[in-house]
Amino acid sequence: MKKLVIISFLVWGFFTGKAVEVTEHYDSAYAAGNKAYQEQNYEQALGYYSSILEAGLQSADLFYNTGNAHYKLGQSTRAILFYEKALKLNPKGKDIQYNLDLANRQIVDKIEALPVPFYKEWWIDIINSLPVDAFAIVSIIFLIFTVIAALLFLRTQNAMIKRLAFFLALVFIGVSGFSYLFARSQYQANYISGDAIIVSNRVTIYSAPNTTSTTLFILHDGLKVSVLQSENKWNKIMLPDGSVGWIPEEALVVI
Repeated sequence: MKKLVIISFLVWGFFTGKAVEVTEHYDSAYAAGNKAYQEQNYEQALGYYSSILEAGLQSADLFYNTGNAHYKLGQSTRAILFYEKALKLNPKGKDIQYNLDLANRQIVDKIEALPVPFYKEWWIDIINSLPVDAFAIVSIIFLIFTVIAALLFLRTQNAMIKRLAFFLALVFIGVSGFSYLFARSQYQANYISGDAIIVSNRVTIYSAPNTTSTTLFILHDGLKVSVLQSENKWNKIMLPDGSVGWIPEEALVVI
């Protein structure tokens, strides 16, 4: 038994040590990227940031800084893509939104978006008021409170305490349910949505998923669209003004 405990600690220490090593490595790469950016070595900064992204690591700050480096290099489309990725992780980021607006001014297609109904704006503000993880934690905490209140209701003989416990259980389960709903809605909007950025300099939009169908219009890189459907390496997209058409899959990068 003693040997098993020692081995367990050694294994735990090995993997913990590896995790610390990895964290320190990428923290160092991120710091080096920021230093290169401050010294206006934007290509070098991108190299450091890209090495972190290629490892599958991501954060709003990393996406934001990557977007800034692309913007400084005159790569507005790539900047827009990374600013949009940053906004998914930090919808309240004012600096991110400001720089995204600057980058969007440089794209060719200026398409006015359809007005958003007030109730949708209200809902978006609510679900983005806290991070997904925060809503999830609140949901779990109040679910635990619900169980405690339910146990109190079942075990107490005092009528007043019983009524109070029942009332609290209803309130707690309501808060838990709404928190879960907000977390799920934000996750779907920010991580599962079909938003994409056009990356081809100039691309034709067709009425069907083939080049022999009717040409609807021409679009250019940098424009954000919604992907509605995929079929045989074609994507059906919707523009901000509600227009719909088909575009080759390789002309887009999903946010």
